[in-house]
Amino acid sequence: QAFANKIVPEENGVFSITTNPSFGIGQTAYVIQNDGFNILWDCVTFLDDATLSQIKRLGGVNAIALSHPHFYSTQVEWVDAFDAPIYISRG
Repeated sequence: QAFANKIVPEENGVFSITTNPSFGIGQTAYVIQNDGFNILWDCVTFLDDATLSQIKRLGGVNAIALSHPHFYSTQVEWVDAFDAPIYISRG
């Protein structure tokens, strides 16, 4: 079965990213926009060209923040795709 990410506007400047069909822990990531600076909050494991294109249309990603260690799965791919620094919680 083919996987695809769905990017949905949740409220003004906040977009959720989920993978369908769900796999792994079924995580949700968020693109949060603020005055020309976008943050990706957490990462989904599946990353493809369609997802990259959609996020670039939203303004790209300037920084990535991870809330929990189980989101580490594809952090390097997301960092490489957007050339963005990543911030990880200390605890």
